[in-house]
Amino acid sequence: MSINCSDATGKSGMQADVKTIADLGGHALTAVTAVSVEGTLGQQHLTDLPKDLVVEQVRSLMANGQPQAVKVGLLRDPETIAAIGRLLVGGPPLVCAPSFYSTEGRSLAGTDAADAFCQHIVPHAKLLVARCSDVESMLGLPMGSDEEMLVAATRFRAMGARWVMLRGGLQAQGRCTALLYDGETCRFFSTYNVDAWQQHGVGGTLSAAVAARLAAGDTVPQAVSHAHDYLHGQVISSVGFDSRHFRPAEQYNQFLSLIAQHYRTHHEVAFYARQLALTPRYLQRLTMETVGKAPKQIIDNYVMHQATALLDTTTHTVQEVAAMLGFANQSVFCTFFKMHQGRTPTQYRGGGK
Repeated sequence: MSINCSDATGKSGMQADVKTIADLGGHALTAVTAVSVEGTLGQQHLTDLPKDLVVEQVRSLMANGQPQAVKVGLLRDPETIAAIGRLLVGGPPLVCAPSFYSTEGRSLAGTDAADAFCQHIVPHAKLLVARCSDVESMLGLPMGSDEEMLVAATRFRAMGARWVMLRGGLQAQGRCTALLYDGETCRFFSTYNVDAWQQHGVGGTLSAAVAARLAAGDTVPQAVSHAHDYLHGQVISSVGFDSRHFRPAEQYNQFLSLIAQHYRTHHEVAFYARQLALTPRYLQRLTMETVGKAPKQIIDNYVMHQATALLDTTTHTVQEVAAMLGFANQSVFCTFFKMHQGRTPTQYRGGGK
């Protein structure tokens, strides 16, 4: 069952959810929360349905439709959010996918709606799927580094969400990061294919696909994996390659995801080449042809960004940052940092040269 707004363009909302669920072999039950109409200049005008009408749709479908999974998308009225949350207690697996900002950054709902989601919907979620921009609204936390994404995911877990998937992290220019976390499993994913993953409707399609796979009996990691496969075939284009060269693009994106997962423990090219079942020489050619950078440069850039984020936004000592990033000792980290920044971590943090 999809609890979401109606989008007249069909690019997102209820219409996109129905298509996604059907494509993955499911039958979509729908409870409409709002109606979206596109204006002459492309802007969206949202009109919320009355609380009682939304609640009765959900109550009827829960009783008569027997959904095997539920996705909650756009809800803006705090009273409606609270009422829907009460109906979902003890129900089928719930994918919570709040939307408080449009793709263009326009506010869709106030902080009272974000607070209501955290109080009434998130505690029942088997998986919370949220963009970093929405997380900032829900928690009032910055999303400028992997560590800050992990802090936010931990907060959502404390509210009751069993799994958390944060997406759309733009910690570095030209790179998009996501996190999947359940308190034990902690997987970061990264891609340079930012434009595709930031397209209007991608997040809604992802959450609907996950819900469809949960209804089919997948675990959360399996559902997320299948949902990504579906998205790649529907709306996500490969990086810099046409269809004749999909395999190299796929390998490149796998390399980026491996860095996001392992940069704390592995900085060497040979490790990533082994994980990809490639030779270091082939990996070098692959990255040079894709983005004009050597694999070691890509790894180091990722580590450096995390290092500067930790120095900028935390009170960890330089020694602690070195340990968190997998360096043998503070001296090795300082040498690495100065080679890339032209100054030591202490000088960087103090603003000196």
